[in-house]
Amino acid sequence: GEAGPLWVNARRQRAGRGREGRDWTSLSGNLHASLLVTVWCEANQLPRLSLLAGVALAEAICGLRAADGSQAMPRLKWPNDVLFSNRKCAGILVETTPGPAGAFACILGFGVNVASAPLIPGREVTSLSDQHIQTTPLELISGIDGAIRKAMAALAAPDGFTHIRQRWLANAVPMGTRLTVTTGNGAGSGLFAGLDQDGALLLEDETGSLTRITHGDVSACGGVV
Repeated sequence: GEAGPLWVNARRQRAGRGREGRDWTSLSGNLHASLLVTVWCEANQLPRLSLLAGVALAEAICGLRAADGSQAMPRLKWPNDVLFSNRKCAGILVETTPGPAGAFACILGFGVNVASAPLIPGREVTSLSDQHIQTTPLELISGIDGAIRKAMAALAAPDGFTHIRQRWLANAVPMGTRLTVTTGNGAGSGLFAGLDQDGALLLEDETGSLTRITHGDVSACGGVV
């Protein structure tokens, strides 16, 4: 089969999917694209791809300019949502399938509100157009592709994930942002305290203790404390 890298782009989707089984509303003029790549790594290292994809998308958007010439300044929310002022502009869904000889086929699905943002009750959303950033889905794919290739090369180097982690943190919401994490066991909140060496989210409670988060739905529930 195809090993990739291979992009598949759709002008519209009838059944777009987000994380946690949610629907992804696919409006015309927005980006709905998937990238197939093959990676060789240990299974416990696959979650790093979510952070890598987030870094690539954020850096591709940072390469764009607003109408007034200013640089776009998106922020990452763990693991790879892209925000502007706590409003979601983009998300990434990563799916993997084991292959032969220790390889994994990985599909990185990108959804970016380029031209417009859908109306979603109870959720704060925005688009690149709302941020006065004019681009097209194909132009954005080109930027993401270049950023992904650079990030994959960096990941393959010794201590490569350390550099990806540092780049993710450089593009992240500010330290001290209050976050809520919802899992099958309920919801909890804490202050964003960074990532551990494996890329897990760290939340600080009122006693200063850190909790390591490896899965869940994360939302920003307030400003920096």
